[in-house]
Amino acid sequence: MRTNRLFIPLRLKFILFFSLVITVPLLLTGMLTYRQYMDQVERDANLYTGQIAGQMVNSIDRYYREMERLTAAPYYDPSAMEILRGHSGARSGSFVPFEEINKMSLLISSLASDRSEIQNILVFTPDGVLFTNTDNAVQKTWEPEATPWMTEVAAADGAIVAIPPHSAKYYISGERTVISLARVIRDPQTHRHLGIIKIDLTQRGFASVFGIEEYRPGTVILISDATGGSLYASGQSPETAGAPDRQLFLTAEQASPLSGMVVKVLVPEADLKKNAQSLVRYTLIVSAAALVLAFLLSGLLTAKLTKPIRHLSAVMRKVQRGELRERAKVTTRDEIGLLTEGFNTMVAELDRLVHQVYESELRDKEAQLSALEAQINPHFIYNTLESINLKALEQGSMELSEAVVSLGRLLRYNVDRSERLVRLEDELQFAEAYLRIQSFRLGDQLSMDIHSDFSLEACLLPKLILQPLVENAIEHGMQERPLHICIRAYSVEEDLVVEVADDGAGLPVGKQEELRGMLREPRTLERRAGSFGRRVKGFALRNVNERLRLLYGQPYGLDFNENEQGGASFRIRIPLQWEEGQYAQNSAGGG
Repeated sequence: MRTNRLFIPLRLKFILFFSLVITVPLLLTGMLTYRQYMDQVERDANLYTGQIAGQMVNSIDRYYREMERLTAAPYYDPSAMEILRGHSGARSGSFVPFEEINKMSLLISSLASDRSEIQNILVFTPDGVLFTNTDNAVQKTWEPEATPWMTEVAAADGAIVAIPPHSAKYYISGERTVISLARVIRDPQTHRHLGIIKIDLTQRGFASVFGIEEYRPGTVILISDATGGSLYASGQSPETAGAPDRQLFLTAEQASPLSGMVVKVLVPEADLKKNAQSLVRYTLIVSAAALVLAFLLSGLLTAKLTKPIRHLSAVMRKVQRGELRERAKVTTRDEIGLLTEGFNTMVAELDRLVHQVYESELRDKEAQLSALEAQINPHFIYNTLESINLKALEQGSMELSEAVVSLGRLLRYNVDRSERLVRLEDELQFAEAYLRIQSFRLGDQLSMDIHSDFSLEACLLPKLILQPLVENAIEHGMQERPLHICIRAYSVEEDLVVEVADDGAGLPVGKQEELRGMLREPRTLERRAGSFGRRVKGFALRNVNERLRLLYGQPYGLDFNENEQGGASFRIRIPLQWEEGQYAQNSAGGG
């Protein structure tokens, strides 16, 4: 009975509901995330720039100590110290023996080994001689006017001095701009000036020593010496570039207590904001929490909305199992309510049509079978077959005689019996006769094996229920090698199981799924194409299944499996029913 209650579409209900549940958490998440974003970016920016400056100072101090050890190497070589003492006098431009050049070259070469950042190592003696490990690239002597940096190195009195980028004129190929580290070499005993050891680094080599190129693009690193002279600059600072807005860079500055060098790091704020990973994690956590909250609210609030749908789905599953008398309750006045009403109407009509069509076609098939049986004169056929059998025996053809006898058994079984339930013994004998006829036709290509518990021979089962299974095994299982068919009858609890198995070719995967789907279909009988007697493949197995379902109901019927050795196996399962019960069933059917 219809009412005049307001019709509210289900879609509108969900739109209103999800708008409320999702919008509120997302608004809260957005506000909290923005506040956390600003705080986190500021903290990360200051921490990052300070860490870079500290790492650079540590790298400078570590390299400074290494250069101190490297430039002190001549003190530990007596030959080198003796050579330097010999050149500690006034500038003379005297000839340098090859032996001295060779010894100093070997010493300097050992110092530069595995140092890709070092362009050259040189030793300047007071008398104007220049020792190096690259004789072909550097001049043999030096001039005071070309080395103004010596004054600062001499004033350091043995400490390492960082020399800012300057022009080195002692290279044969021409002037080169280098960054250098230099210190004075003095006689340990007399403290007399023996020379200056100088290490030339290229701009690229200097940057590689401190890992400057490894930092993110856009970061500006400035390194200056203790006097403020620029040693290295990876880019232009806002001051030198004339940038109007100095707030675009975050700055950190730190001095080395060992070498006196000062490191200044400038990091663009935009890069830090872009790569704030901690902020991303925080945003994800907040978003995930908001989604969890949305799902929880959705689950609670939609439970009532989806209850009619769940009820309708449960009823549909029962109808799918064949319970066509089930009906769903109409509890809402929306699309689900209209759908439920339509579903109930459809199921009722389907139940009526299934019974009407099924019973009609069943009667048609019974009438056709009876008409076919009535058309043949049984006695004429029996006498003819008996004559053929006698003729075969006279000619000594035992195979032909056996085939004729088997054919006679088939006909007697089909024509002489009007009952629809027969003994298991008779049905197995009929199947054996059918297989013997097929063996006569196929020869050694077909063999059979029948096993049955003698205590089950009086069990009743539907007539002509095994022949379609045997015929199917021969039709689909034959291949180049011989086919063996095994029929077994046994009991499982209170049920009778008859299995027809073969070791043939089996069915392809697609055919197996099609067959299983056909056996699962609702109880409907397919119409045969054309006149009676023309067969449509595949329907014989389903008709066997439907006959069993009609007589015994669920869960009885026919099922299909593959054999482990190959081939297929069909099993009929029905409740145990003995011969004494046949009369009661026939009487009930006649009433």
